[in-house]
Amino acid sequence: MVGVTSAPYTPTVLTGLMDDTLNNFLTKPNKTMPIENENPLVIPAESEKTLSQIWVSSLNVNVPTASDGSLYMQLRPCDAATGEIADEEYAKGLHLNFWEVISEIPEAAAAMQSVFDAVPAIEAFYDAKMTPPDEETLATDEE
Repeated sequence: MVGVTSAPYTPTVLTGLMDDTLNNFLTKPNKTMPIENENPLVIPAESEKTLSQIWVSSLNVNVPTASDGSLYMQLRPCDAATGEIADEEYAKGLHLNFWEVISEIPEAAAAMQSVFDAVPAIEAFYDAKMTPPDEETLATDEE
């Protein structure tokens, strides 16, 4: 292209030049930035909090076969009294072999059996929610 030349500086050199320019700008006696604020903003410190319960914010079970499966749980500290749940930065993620957990932790086996036992009722609930009402029900509802 006519009139176009490559830049003589690499990004690292340009960054260094910008840093030097900014440093010179901020240290000059007649600097214009930062500007003194007559009404400074005061951000109060947050008080200490104790979150003594755990909220299971994510529970994923993937069991493609009778010998292969995974369990993922994300646990976040919470306070049931206030309803506060800690941000994700405080979360603990558990990645486990599903079948190992079921075979070694009786409470987990019982909980999963309860889920399995509930599948027909959950499926019926889903089907009822997803099935549109018939014409006769719609006509009755409109009267």
